[in-house]
Amino acid sequence: MSNHQISVLIPAYKPKPDLIVLVDQLIALGLESIVVVDDGGGKEFMPIMQQLDQKESVIVLHHAENQGKGAALKTGLQYIYEHHPDCTTVVTADADGQHIAGDILKVAKVSLANPTSLALGVRQFHQMIPKSRFGNTVTHWVFRLFFGLEISDTQTGLRGIPRKFIPACLEIPFNRYEYETEMLLISKAEGLSLTEIPIETIYLDQNKGSHFNVIVDSTKIYFVIFRYTLASLASALVDYVIFISLFGVFASTPISIFGARSVSLFVNYLLLHYKVYYSQRRPAVTFPRYIGLVIFSGILATVFIELLHEDFGWNVSLAKVVVELIIYFFNFMMNTLFVFVGRRKPLGN
Repeated sequence: MSNHQISVLIPAYKPKPDLIVLVDQLIALGLESIVVVDDGGGKEFMPIMQQLDQKESVIVLHHAENQGKGAALKTGLQYIYEHHPDCTTVVTADADGQHIAGDILKVAKVSLANPTSLALGVRQFHQMIPKSRFGNTVTHWVFRLFFGLEISDTQTGLRGIPRKFIPACLEIPFNRYEYETEMLLISKAEGLSLTEIPIETIYLDQNKGSHFNVIVDSTKIYFVIFRYTLASLASALVDYVIFISLFGVFASTPISIFGARSVSLFVNYLLLHYKVYYSQRRPAVTFPRYIGLVIFSGILATVFIELLHEDFGWNVSLAKVVVELIIYFFNFMMNTLFVFVGRRKPLGN
């Protein structure tokens, strides 16, 4: 293993002096490139940053104000990508004492050996504190059911990121803890596999050094996961507004429905392509598939609503609600697996 191929990236917001100890241990293990991003901790924590900056193997980057963990990670990744051309893997680690030097090196070795994989240092579930255990359980099942991703520790900050994945990481439009959740979703679209490496489960003072707000930051994370639903709601609102506007002009139901549905479908497509899936497929590929899915699901809905109403005697309103709900999840899976997820070219080209 060549250590110049490894960069360690540590986003730090109001860190304790333990961070200096961790960095010294990493240097002792032979790691030659360590980037610490000071995420606006303020003057009180400047002495720690100054001590780190004096070390030959360390670069300290500064945010004038707190921008969030995701923003700090992007700042560090951008710097490494531009200034360390020999670096083939970036290992991100937390500054709150949860990750030890030996585990960071372990993840680095696995990441170097698997250049088309996102390496994850995963904690032992039974040793997690309650808030981490609960959050991981819920997110684990959401990822499994909705995105087909099997991840045992979705909240881990210890990750080995291959160089070729960095540009995609820099395009993620989130700046706080939801950034790391988004990274997991984007990794699937980029064709990366996931490699899990068991690590020690460490909490200092019941994780009081963590700046993760359970309610606020969890809400942001699940906003990322369920933005598909939000895109659908936004499109429905557009459909309604356009329908009312056109009806006021033409007083024609068919014209109003056709115009409103055409605009809302296009809006929904744009939201799904650019804001939900961040698809790397060309619109020339995704748009025909999207329209084909809309037509097919419309026919499917019509057939099953009539079947339940005419042959089984269901109330038509109930039949529509049940069928549309099933079709909604069907469309979600088809959009995820067939329409939008994919890459322009294989990773590594």
